[in-house]
Amino acid sequence: SVLFVEDRNAFDRMSYCSQTLEVLGLIMMIVRLVEGAGVLSRLLSLWTRERMHEIGVLLSIGKSKGRIFIQFLLEVVLVSLLAVIPAFLIGRMVSHRFLEQFVGQTGQQQTLELLNQIPQGLSLGIAYASLLCLILLSLGVTTSMIWRKSPKEILTKMS
Repeated sequence: SVLFVEDRNAFDRMSYCSQTLEVLGLIMMIVRLVEGAGVLSRLLSLWTRERMHEIGVLLSIGKSKGRIFIQFLLEVVLVSLLAVIPAFLIGRMVSHRFLEQFVGQTGQQQTLELLNQIPQGLSLGIAYASLLCLILLSLGVTTSMIWRKSPKEILTKMS
């Protein structure tokens, strides 16, 4: 009976540590997400500012703000697609190597088999959907400052 109580206490402590690590991981993920959104917004702000003259010309020839926004959105999405595929492959390779080093030779095969059973496409899809939401939000914020101006204001400010 005493052995059972000690084992239960050890299990409770390990369970608490596991829950703490899970919360810590969630907090780190949220911080990285906010940090990434800030960096993405800043880069898109600089990118949009560099294309101010182009925006003014497109607006002055009659292209709608919505079409310009969709053009910018498609450009950023295409770049992100070109980046996500190598990132996924490199991440998978690095995680396998890390797991091999972390687990070592004992239990390595079973662990690698478990890793291969994880539905990678689902997590990649969720991550990419989150990235698309961040792109849409960041691009909306950075271009909203320009949409307030008329084509004449944009073009005269550039010259």
